[in-house]
Amino acid sequence: MNAKYLSLILPILLFSRCGDNPSSPSNSIPVLVFAYASNADGDWDIYLEDPMGNEAVKLTYNSTDDWDPSISPSGNAVIHQSYSEQLGTFCFYITDVEREYQETILCGDYISYPRFNRVSSEQIAFYSRGEDGNMYIYSVRIDGTDITQMIPERVSSSPTGLCWNDNWIVFCDSSDGISVHNLESVTSTFITHGKYPTLSPTGSRIAFVDSNAIFTIDREGDNRIRLN
Repeated sequence: MNAKYLSLILPILLFSRCGDNPSSPSNSIPVLVFAYASNADGDWDIYLEDPMGNEAVKLTYNSTDDWDPSISPSGNAVIHQSYSEQLGTFCFYITDVEREYQETILCGDYISYPRFNRVSSEQIAFYSRGEDGNMYIYSVRIDGTDITQMIPERVSSSPTGLCWNDNWIVFCDSSDGISVHNLESVTSTFITHGKYPTLSPTGSRIAFVDSNAIFTIDREGDNRIRLN
């Protein structure tokens, strides 16, 4: 894969979610994969690839740009964002990798960063503007129902990352730093400056970008380590 087509995938690759059962066969993709957007064909499309650099699987074939992919915990579905020329707004789409079937989940002018719950292939988290004009984090089922605000406080007006792992949300806060929120509590905790956060599979560490370098840090904000 040509490096010039990558768009900040390293934190995603570091903590990408493996399939639930490594022995389970898949007709289309290997168990350990990562998703990314590439403009190799002229417009931005979504691809899947394994870390060994084998031939990528192209998921989207259209004339509009597609971006911000997220893989389901089972590895059989990918959600991404695109602009619908027909509707004149942004939409989230989910693609069944094995059946190569795509459905629309949700559309809106201010939605962004759809991310699967890493323990459920039925729910995603995302950013959206609230009635007061501020950005908040919401969840929605993959059939487009049950839209719920997940945390009470507003977040960054220009968010650059989001990750949901069971009871934990890692997000870009209103100060453009990275915060964590336990859904069983009522408050969020700032842990570090940075962007593009993603949680490890266990949820104990976070990878992120700060000043063009990649770091990891404990979920509590300790043991910050630079990787490059």
